[in-house]
Amino acid sequence: MPCTECFALILYVLPQDENTVFLYFNWKFGQRLLYKSSSSDYTTCDELFTLDSHLCDSLETRCPCLPAGRIVAKTIHNSRKMKTLYIIRHAKSSWDDLDQSDFDRPLNERGKRDAPRMGKRLKEKEIHPNLIICSPAKRAWSTSKRIAEVLKYQKKNIKTVKNLYHADEETILETLQKVNDNFDVVILVGHNPGLTDFVNTLSEDETNIDNIPTCGIVAFELKEESWKEIKWGKGNILFFDYPKSKED
Repeated sequence: MPCTECFALILYVLPQDENTVFLYFNWKFGQRLLYKSSSSDYTTCDELFTLDSHLCDSLETRCPCLPAGRIVAKTIHNSRKMKTLYIIRHAKSSWDDLDQSDFDRPLNERGKRDAPRMGKRLKEKEIHPNLIICSPAKRAWSTSKRIAEVLKYQKKNIKTVKNLYHADEETILETLQKVNDNFDVVILVGHNPGLTDFVNTLSEDETNIDNIPTCGIVAFELKEESWKEIKWGKGNILFFDYPKSKED
């Protein structure tokens, strides 16, 4: 039944793949695409309202003309995406002041160069994090800030998690399991030896990483669609990179 005010009527729903839903409507001024995922094959025309496909599996398309929001179409579709995780060890820190606490140690000059350098490598891979979380230690925060700047991620949105300071692998896993499922691409910045233990335990591959160097990155594709579901031995390593792996 079309809306009597705007004549909206669903024509068809196309699940192009497990993460994409296209909703087409017939309006009195012609066919309009009201919602789409990013695709070069289609152009959005007169987008009137937004559906957040990451919040729920049930997408309800409502008539925008009526205050009550009469439902004119509904489809059940699993639109959650697999998660991608980037584990990053903080950049090289300074030991110049031996009286300084471990928590407050800053980056040294090499660390200040390496952090944006590795951020640039992530940018070249077209990686756009939804969330950056890090240990509150100064060297981890400074690393996160420099990488975020290169990736155009707002510094104010970096989330520090107290328990990530020298966290073991179990604490890192527990931290990630609490991440909101709206975030599909997450960067976590922390410390060894916990990070190296974490990546080796998470990886489904038998390859063992002896040590993540300072500012090293291990990227994972996670098969689970919810952070709370991630388990040991289920992570697919996409790449392992670190500053001295190549010349920039």
